[in-house]
Amino acid sequence: QTNRVALLQVRQGIAARAQWFARNYPDSRYTVNAYYIKAATLDTRLEAERLIRDRKLAHYRAFPVEQSRHSWEMVLENWPESPMAAVAMLRLAQLDARAGRLDQAVELMKQLAQVDPDSVMAHTNLSRFYQQKGLIDEAEAEQAEARRLSWKAELKAKKTMVGAQHAVPL
Repeated sequence: QTNRVALLQVRQGIAARAQWFARNYPDSRYTVNAYYIKAATLDTRLEAERLIRDRKLAHYRAFPVEQSRHSWEMVLENWPESPMAAVAMLRLAQLDARAGRLDQAVELMKQLAQVDPDSVMAHTNLSRFYQQKGLIDEAEAEQAEARRLSWKAELKAKKTMVGAQHAVPL
């Protein structure tokens, strides 16, 4: 129990330092990183049972928590061209969907699909959100697109691996 409390305090400290940086250096090119770190830290959950049982730190990225919404919004609003904006769109859509705001979640995933046409997650989440809205045809179409993009990425990775095997050593 003490270890868990200590880890939670560390997490809160990281989030506070990231917030301090963002507040004191709003024009820094690293401010987007501070918001990303803060949001990702808040979204990290600890598995207390595993920590107690195995005496090892185990954590996982869960769905985002409402506490992180402001940081994800800051990333998206202030750095829309950053690669981190795609993560922000995904996290905000997950928060909106969990809160029952499916129309907003769908719009964010449509934006992500426009920004990153090869985003499997955008189409996977669109499928999920459409299904929750009862739009089965749209859900199936998005699921098919996500599957196609996943296969495309898999084939590209295999092709890259094959090419690397035939490369001439220097």
